[in-house]
Amino acid sequence: MIMSHKQILISKMSDIVKEFLLSKSSFEHIISRNKFTGLAKKNCRGLNPSVINILYESLRDQKNEDLQAIKASLDQDPRTIDGSSGVDILRDTDVEVNKTISLSALENVVDHLKTVEEGLDQEIDQLQKQCDYQLGEIESMVDQLSDLKYGNIDFLDSIDEVVESLKSVETKIMDCQQR
Repeated sequence: MIMSHKQILISKMSDIVKEFLLSKSSFEHIISRNKFTGLAKKNCRGLNPSVINILYESLRDQKNEDLQAIKASLDQDPRTIDGSSGVDILRDTDVEVNKTISLSALENVVDHLKTVEEGLDQEIDQLQKQCDYQLGEIESMVDQLSDLKYGNIDFLDSIDEVVESLKSVETKIMDCQQR
């Protein structure tokens, strides 16, 4: 079978497009697991490492599926593709790729965000309790200072306590001197 110049050109264009789109396109080549983990920990503090691994694997699988769809599209018989329809196929494939977001990856992220939200709610409750306790302590001190300022303290009881304490100290000193 003799190929025309157009068919040869289309075949070479197909090979060039495959090489351009598919070489070094794997998810692992785009971002390593370590780099992905580092970025995830930096941007999503408190994210469970197992969730990070699941997310990485889900994104990797999604990318591999997308690459397989692109490869299958490019493997079509080049003679059936003319210049404009080839561009349309690539554009259509790109739209399909962009629409195929992995539902399980999104569900994992949503579940983790719910867990983070619950943790934040608990932390907020604890902080609110601490604030309420400290506010109560401050109000108590203010009340005591107000009593001191306006003379609402019974000094006779305080004076009697001081006298008793001084007598106790004096007794202990006398006992020490006699020994």
